[in-house]
Amino acid sequence: MFGVPEEEIIGKSDSSFFEYNFAKIMRIQDEYVLKKGKLATYENWFNCLGKKKELFKVTKTPLYEPSGSFVGILGIARKITEHSQIREQLQLTQYCVENAVIPIYWIETTTGDIFYANRAACESLGHSKEELLRLNVIDIDPNFTQKSWENHSRDLDEKRALHLNSLHRRRDGTIFNVEVFASILSYEGRDYNIAFTIDISERIRKEKALAQSEAMFIESQRIAKIGSWELDLKAKTLIWSKETYRIFGFKKTQEPSLEGFFEKVHPDERKIVISAYKRSLKDESRPYDIVHRIIVNGEIRYVHEQCETFKDKIGKPIRSIGTVRDVTDENLLMRRVEELSLYDSLTKLPNQLMFKGELSYALERIKKSKTLVAVCFIDLDDFKYINDLYSHEIGDLVLKEVAKRLKKITNESHTLARFGADEFVVILEGMKNPSEIVEKLECFLRAFKDPFIIKEEHFTISASMGISIGPTDTKEVDDLIKFADVAMHQAKRLGQNRYAFYSQTLSEKMSQHAKFVYHLKEAVEKEMFTLFYQPQISLEDMEIVGFEALLRLEHPVLGKVNPADFIPLLEENKLIVPLGEWVLRSACEQLKRWQDDGIFSGVMAVNVSRVQLDGGGFSKIVKDVLENSQLTASFLELEITESSLMTNQDKWLKELEKLDNMGIMLAMDDFGIGYSSFSYLRQMPLSLLKVDRSFISDLPKSSSARTVTKSIIGLAHNMQMKALAEGIETKEQLDYLRVLGCEFGQGFFISKPMPSSSVPLFLKTWNKRYC
Repeated sequence: MFGVPEEEIIGKSDSSFFEYNFAKIMRIQDEYVLKKGKLATYENWFNCLGKKKELFKVTKTPLYEPSGSFVGILGIARKITEHSQIREQLQLTQYCVENAVIPIYWIETTTGDIFYANRAACESLGHSKEELLRLNVIDIDPNFTQKSWENHSRDLDEKRALHLNSLHRRRDGTIFNVEVFASILSYEGRDYNIAFTIDISERIRKEKALAQSEAMFIESQRIAKIGSWELDLKAKTLIWSKETYRIFGFKKTQEPSLEGFFEKVHPDERKIVISAYKRSLKDESRPYDIVHRIIVNGEIRYVHEQCETFKDKIGKPIRSIGTVRDVTDENLLMRRVEELSLYDSLTKLPNQLMFKGELSYALERIKKSKTLVAVCFIDLDDFKYINDLYSHEIGDLVLKEVAKRLKKITNESHTLARFGADEFVVILEGMKNPSEIVEKLECFLRAFKDPFIIKEEHFTISASMGISIGPTDTKEVDDLIKFADVAMHQAKRLGQNRYAFYSQTLSEKMSQHAKFVYHLKEAVEKEMFTLFYQPQISLEDMEIVGFEALLRLEHPVLGKVNPADFIPLLEENKLIVPLGEWVLRSACEQLKRWQDDGIFSGVMAVNVSRVQLDGGGFSKIVKDVLENSQLTASFLELEITESSLMTNQDKWLKELEKLDNMGIMLAMDDFGIGYSSFSYLRQMPLSLLKVDRSFISDLPKSSSARTVTKSIIGLAHNMQMKALAEGIETKEQLDYLRVLGCEFGQGFFISKPMPSSSVPLFLKTWNKRYC
């Protein structure tokens, strides 16, 4: 941080390294911490010894002797400049919608309840956001009653998009005119009304004032960005206002004509526009009110046109006066909201929400066509290693290329969607028999035959595919997807790079799975699990510094069960919550007994599942266990896997901070095989990174393993953490890790996990072995 040796820092004051003003701020912060006697956190921009200015998060806490006398202040500074920039980017999208100049509402279609409104909406009505979210459309729009809202809701459900003029009531009771653009968005089986509104009260007022003078007419249109036109049906003459010239891109010298107007209308919509106008001449109940596309200087734009037709004494149309407004920006905003809601931002393919809707429609269509619809679940084999060994940027580019190849194979009757990180799903509609499905699956497999070339790197990727068929397997959307997923996992078990069809046999395996879960529940209830302990050593002096508590199960029916088999099921069925508490309590009590008996006084490491953290209140459980066992918090280390920490970061961060404040050490387990964001790593109060055994097993022969392991250890040190290597099985591995500066290690070379009764003898023999 300071770029100078440690001896040149000790004994110096803040002013030796920082500008006078910032050193003064630091002294004020120190005085505050000393006065309050508690931990405090600050964020400050500063530069040190002429370096560029960086943002640091500084945590300070007073230090006291056991006697209570004040020793000093401990300060920890972490650079968070990059995190701050990323956080700003993530907030940008939400900021754009929230701060759009157009009021945006999300409304429950059936009831009319408002459950989202942006800042512009709140300002337009004079309500706070909390007030507005307690209101119904009927509360803000005097044109609606419960009955008329129900009619409007049915109309909107049928047409999927509506445009109307209405009124809004402000908080102070005043009424103003609004223009409303409403559309339906389906999400998780429910329809929601997204409405964009424009305050048109000023526009209406100005339109009425147009008759006062031509000058006011032109100026009003310029301000409101609304053009106008007048068509004399008898003389066949047309007049355009200045704003109409601008909107349509007409030259000032161009003579107004219907031919010139229709040349600007998009070819696909000319007949629709002509038909709408002619219909309005014949039927007063169906006025000319239409949104359509025009082409201006080669660019497609959207306009909203309205007109009123005047008739003579015998009812013959003689004159039409209309307005035109450029609504391109509003249209693009509405499309962007829809895109974010229904499409994957990376590949631009439909997402899960849209896919399920399309599958539901496909199942309805095959009832008439008497054909088959297949769901093909495609999972890229071992894709995570691309992210691990290269970067997520490279991984994203590979995913985009995969999407392109699969897209080329699908046709208009197919729907390709991205379902997850490395998962794609295809709807194969209109299939006459399974052989047609197989032909398409072979095409999908061939799509992965050639390597993917990304930034001059060649990536050979395969895919495992699972297929379910409707209505043969099921007629339900969720079941079709689930069955295809089951079949995909079967393809992976059979060796990857292949496809498998769902069958009843797989259902039978699911039944066996259910029986396995039943026996696990029995094992939890009857406390059949036991704890084994594996020692952890300091690689510097070979001293035993801790033990990791590991679950073991020998069941009367299942026999000895591998932890890799039962732990995922315990998590899936939430059984890990009561069992995890038992593990924590038993391990803490065991360490306390060892301490009291003078056998061992190091650290006890206990694994924590993401399910335990998801449940909430985990820190309270840990606090109670420590109090009941009378174990000091600093002797407890909690290990959480990297993949778990990345799934619910914001929620878990608060729990981790509570645990850290208690004095408990926190470790990230299996580091290197997950999807960690360095910005989040900086936030987490971790003390230790555990290097996954998959990297250690190839040391020191594999160059890639050496590179990755060295990088992880260096990362830990750069983030003020220590590193522990898992799975050390040879002396060569141990010696190499020591050279890399890895502080701790564990593995079979040191010792296999053992029951608690074997620990005392092990500690004695270990001391003799390494004296």
